Amino acid sequence: MYSQNTELVLNPKWEFRQKGTDTWHLASVPGTVHTDLFANKLIPDPFFSDNEKKYNG
Repeated sequence: MYSQNTELVLNPKWEFRQKGTDTWHLASVPGTVHTDLFANKLIPDPFFSDNEKKYNG
């Protein structure tokens, strides 16, 4: 039996929003929530100083 190769093309435009809000922001896939929040200027640089600790709970 031969396996089939399939290709799944995903829409390149991904977005996210905070629960309970109507504002959508661009997201990168693959990516992380921290890099998407930073790219949209919603948090300071998570890789600077101890900023990552502030947002990792």
